[in-house]
Amino acid sequence: MKKEIEPRKEYPPKFLDWEVLKEEWNVYRLYDGTIFKTKLVLTHVLKTASGERSSYDVGTTRIVTVLCPQHLIGEPSKEIVPKEELNKYVVERNIRFDTIKSDWNEYLVRDEEERREFIIRILETLVSISRTSKRDNLGRPIYVFNSSGQVVVHPKSQRGL
Repeated sequence: MKKEIEPRKEYPPKFLDWEVLKEEWNVYRLYDGTIFKTKLVLTHVLKTASGERSSYDVGTTRIVTVLCPQHLIGEPSKEIVPKEELNKYVVERNIRFDTIKSDWNEYLVRDEEERREFIIRILETLVSISRTSKRDNLGRPIYVFNSSGQVVVHPKSQRGL
């Protein structure tokens, strides 16, 4: 006798809203006086499973800006170079930098269905940075960089950890 196996019921994915508790810029000073700012921010929380094994997908996006000393500002580049090709134009590799400020961004997520609240903490850390010969539309040098991102989820009661 063959036993029929019931098909697994898939949980329909559901986007959850969040509240910004803290969203800070991470700030680095390059040896030439340039201030490099970056922040990794939450863009979505998607609940992909429910119940005892609830599962969430977290999306982020990076925001970057630079404040350059006047002597580094020049004529904007006429051509737009795809991001993947910028390494060909590096004129100064592995620029030394100091970390001025580095802090976690924090978001409160409420899962009404599960009656659960949790904190998502996100941190981006600059690993290396190089300057290219290309300039943006404001004449600032375009940099290529490597960073690492961390995402940590805690129950709301453990926010201070």
